Amino acid sequence: QVDWPWKLRIRSFGNFSVEVDGQLIDQTSKTHRRSMEFLQTLIALGGENVSKDMLSQILWPDSEGDKANHALDNLLHRTRKLIGTDLLTMDAGQIHLNKSQCWLDTWALKAFRKNLTQNDDTSMAQVELLLGIYQGGFLPNTENSFTLIAREQHCRNFLDSVKQLVDALFQQEIPYKAINCLLQAIDREPNHESLYFLLAQYYSA
Repeated sequence: QVDWPWKLRIRSFGNFSVEVDGQLIDQTSKTHRRSMEFLQTLIALGGENVSKDMLSQILWPDSEGDKANHALDNLLHRTRKLIGTDLLTMDAGQIHLNKSQCWLDTWALKAFRKNLTQNDDTSMAQVELLLGIYQGGFLPNTENSFTLIAREQHCRNFLDSVKQLVDALFQQEIPYKAINCLLQAIDREPNHESLYFLLAQYYSA
């Protein structure tokens, strides 16, 4: 539930933002920049059960193991101080965002796709929920291999959900809502030809 008063709210689709207790963190601050990079990396790797060793290797690729781990410990401490010590935890060498107090749009999209597949709820409320979650490509200003892989996976979940919802709206004989859904999807993913193909198909139906 995006409207729930989450202590931490992170968006990564379209633009990256971090909100703590309703207040946006200033990402332009030099003191916050490395913490924002850390959070983006953590989220690209799933946001939970992420190996500390893997994070240190990604963030400090040219440093030796002990030095990189020490640097990560310091960064983890600063990031926890920034967003809340109970929101970022480490257990047995695995780093996690606290799911009970954190809303993360990638988690929300994954839960949405699972619910849509299992329950086949194709109401307009579901369309609005999907478009509210997915504001655009995942971390669009970040270009590394693991982020690109995550971006493609999230995009595929979004496109599959859009197609399922649009098909259902046409079956319910409300084509104008289906077309509006497609137009908003194109706003979010303008480079995916499949959306234009669907739009042309339904315009001619």
